[in-house]
Amino acid sequence: MLCRTGLILGALLLVALAALGTTGAHGVFVSSDPAANSILSEPPRAVTITVSEAVDPASPTLRVSNASGVRFDEPPVVVTLDGRSISVGLAPNGPGIYTVTWSIVSAVDGHLSAGFFSYAVQNSDGSLPGPLPFAPATAAAPISPSEIALRFVGFLGLAVAFGSAVLTMFVWLPAGRDPDAREALGYGLGLQALLLWGRLGAFGFGVGMVGLLLLATGFETPGGLERVAGSPYLLSVILGLGIAVAIFLALSVALAHARSTHPEASRAPARGALILSFAAIFAISLGTHAAATAAVPLSGILANAAHLTGVAMWVGGLAGLVAVRGLLRDAKALPLARYAFAGFSRLAGYAILLVIASGTGLALLLVGGWEALGATGYGWVVLVKMALVVPMIALGGFNRYRLIPQTADAARTAPAVRALGRSVRVEMVLGTVVLVLAALLTAMVPAANLAAGPQVFSLQSIADGIRFDLWVDPYPTVPGNYTFQILLWNVTSGQPYDEGRNGTLTFTLLNSTVSPQTVDLLGPHGNHYFVTTPAMSQLGVWRIDVRLSRGADVDLYTRFHIALLGGA
Repeated sequence: MLCRTGLILGALLLVALAALGTTGAHGVFVSSDPAANSILSEPPRAVTITVSEAVDPASPTLRVSNASGVRFDEPPVVVTLDGRSISVGLAPNGPGIYTVTWSIVSAVDGHLSAGFFSYAVQNSDGSLPGPLPFAPATAAAPISPSEIALRFVGFLGLAVAFGSAVLTMFVWLPAGRDPDAREALGYGLGLQALLLWGRLGAFGFGVGMVGLLLLATGFETPGGLERVAGSPYLLSVILGLGIAVAIFLALSVALAHARSTHPEASRAPARGALILSFAAIFAISLGTHAAATAAVPLSGILANAAHLTGVAMWVGGLAGLVAVRGLLRDAKALPLARYAFAGFSRLAGYAILLVIASGTGLALLLVGGWEALGATGYGWVVLVKMALVVPMIALGGFNRYRLIPQTADAARTAPAVRALGRSVRVEMVLGTVVLVLAALLTAMVPAANLAAGPQVFSLQSIADGIRFDLWVDPYPTVPGNYTFQILLWNVTSGQPYDEGRNGTLTFTLLNSTVSPQTVDLLGPHGNHYFVTTPAMSQLGVWRIDVRLSRGADVDLYTRFHIALLGGA
C-alpha cells in the first residue's frame, strides 16, 4: 500500500514541479513608468518600477543611463507606501536611448531580483534617436532547492512540536484519568516519546530558521535593527528562531518531569510549549505572501496563522501517533490506544475545518481567480496540494466512522488498532508531501501578485504651446483594434484648448513596405478627439503623425511612436 502511495505522490510531485518550468520566483517585474520599450515625445522626470512583492526599504537600486553610459538618475531611490514600487528622479535629459537597471531584495522572502529595460525619447523633429534594444524587463533569481528544503524542515519541525504538545495536553494526559489507560505500560513511555518527538521537532524548526536566516543575509549579519525592522521576512525568521529555542527548552523540562516524577508534572511546561508554538506560527506568518498581499496585512497574517495552525495540528498530531503507534499495539495498551485514536480524531475534525476555511481564503487572496489555477505554476501547485488533502480527509473519515467504533468491541479492538496504525502512517506520508508543497509555494510568487492590474498607455507631446495627451486602449502589445484619444491643453494657462476643428492620425510602420494609413479623428468634443481603428496591423514600431486643423490658424502637427512587440 505504501509503495502504491509513493508512486501516486511521486506523480503528483512531478506535475507540480513541471508547472514550475516557466514560473519566476521572488520579486518579479510587473510594470514601469515609462513602460519598458516605450518611445516618448518628452523626457520623463522620474522612473518608477512596480514589482510583485513588497521591497526591503534598504535594498533597492535604480539607475538610468544613456547610450554613452552617462547616468541621469538622482538618488535617493524612494519606496512607495504600498512597498511594491520604487522610483527615482531624473536630471534634465533630452532625446536618446535610455537603459534602466534595477535591483531589489524582497521583504517577503529576502531574495534578490534584478532586471533592465530601455525606453527612448524621440528627437525634436519626431524622428527616432536610434533603434531600441528591446531588452528583457526582469531577471528574477530561480527557485532555490536549498530554500525549499529549509522551509520544509522548518514547517515539519514546527508541526511536530505543535502536534506533540497538542496530543500531550488534550489526548495523552486526559487519558491518564482512565485507570485502564493509565496502568498500561505504554502510557508513561508514550508520554516521554511524544515529548521527545516534540523536542526533536523544535530542534528541526530551529535548524530551518537558522538556514533561512543565513540564506537571506548572504551568510553575513542581518545588517542592524533598521534592516530587520524594514523586512517582515527577516523579523519573522529571527523571531521564529528565538521561539524555537524556547519551545525546545519547555519540552525538555516537560520530558524531565515525565521521566522523574508523576506524568501530571509535565502538564505546565507542555502547556508552555503549546503557547510558544502558537506564537511561532504567528511569528512566521508575519513574513508571508499573505501578509504582503492582503489590503489589510493583519487579515493576511491571521489567515495564514489559522491555516498553519490547522495543518500543524493535523499533520503534527499524525506524526505523534506514528511515533507511539508501536506502544499502542500491546494487548494491555488497547484501552489507551482507543482513547488516543478517538481523541486525535476529534481534534483532527476541528483542524480540517480550519484548514479548509483558511485555505479557501488564502487561495482567493494569493491565486486571484479560477483561471489562474490552471494558467500559472503557482495555481498548479495549489491544485496538487488540494488533491492530496482530499484522500487525507477520506482516510480520516474512514478511521473515525469505521475503524474507531470497532475498538469498542473487545473481539475487534486489536485488528482495528493495527488498521488505524497503518492508516495513520499513510495519512502522515500524504501530510508530509503537503508540507513539501507548502514550502514550494512560499518560495514562489503568488499568481495574484503577477497581475499588473489595468494598465494605461499614455504619451505626451508639445507643439506650438499646445500639449497633446495621447491615450491608447487597450494597452498596445499586438496588432488589433485600438481606441486612440487625444486631449489638448494650453501649456501656458493649463486650461483645455478647444480651438481645434478636426484632425487626422497617419500610421506608418517603420522599416517596412506597408503603405501609410490615415484615419479621421472624431470630434472635437471640447478639447477631446478620439477614434477606434485597426490601423496598427503588424508587429513593429509604428509612427503616428497627428494633424490638427485650427481653421484660420496654421495646422498643428506632432508625432508619436508605439512599439508593438507581441506578448500579453
